[in-house]
Amino acid sequence: MTMLKNNKKKSNPLAQQNVVYRARKKNTLFAKKNIYLVLFLSFILTLFFVEIPNKVDFKIQNKISLNAEWEVNFETQVGHFLSSTKRTQILSKIKETLKQKKEITLQELVKAIHQSSNFSKVQVLQPHPQKILIKVWQREANLAIEADTLRMISTKHEVYGKCLDNKCFHLPVLSGVFAEDKIFKKTENNSFMLSKKEIKIIKSAKDLIDEMKKNKIHPTNIIFEAYRGFQALISPQPIHVTIGMKPFKTKIKRLAEILTQTKDKSMNIEQIELDYSGKAFIKEKTQPL
Repeated sequence: MTMLKNNKKKSNPLAQQNVVYRARKKNTLFAKKNIYLVLFLSFILTLFFVEIPNKVDFKIQNKISLNAEWEVNFETQVGHFLSSTKRTQILSKIKETLKQKKEITLQELVKAIHQSSNFSKVQVLQPHPQKILIKVWQREANLAIEADTLRMISTKHEVYGKCLDNKCFHLPVLSGVFAEDKIFKKTENNSFMLSKKEIKIIKSAKDLIDEMKKNKIHPTNIIFEAYRGFQALISPQPIHVTIGMKPFKTKIKRLAEILTQTKDKSMNIEQIELDYSGKAFIKEKTQPL
């Protein structure tokens, strides 16, 4: 009788234990990852529901009723100071607005402050009941411009405000940017709408002034003409300079050399015309007979 051999492999208990251990370890890691994910999502949702309702940029519709018991605080960007006059103006505008509406949203309050000021940005937060924080970003004028009236240009190339009470006496005045029939319309941040062409001219004028200042040349007026480019009136001796279009660096360096040389020779210059080859044409004032 032939005996059949049993070829079935014997089970290995250690191998089975390893499989079970790996499965448990994998499940544990998966569970830990899910816990971390849930905690992270909970943190994000907490920030969303706690922080966002205070921020005016999300157009909150919750109305508030301000009165004398409310605490109003102010804040502005680093390196700037919000004067007591501006604080008083803001508070006056709030009171004026509340006469028209007993209750107001934070967004409506921002709009009221913005439209009555020259701030580039306004934000109102309500960190606690009966307490609001008004944050303002102030504009800094570095150029005046002839528009429908004499206005200011900010460091961000915004045209805004009016040059009243000697606000602009120290600023160079830019002219020739706007067409005579331009209609000036305001944006939401109380500056005026500009075309891409107008912004390009303003930026170029600013670059020209910066280049002049580097060479210790002080322009009082910058004139732009569509086909001739830029001209400038410089002080202290009023000299009319024809500069043209960009680039400015070589031209202004040459202008600085000419001013130094003619000063040493005591020349009474009326006009200087620069061209692209580095040459210059100089016209002296005629002496009275």
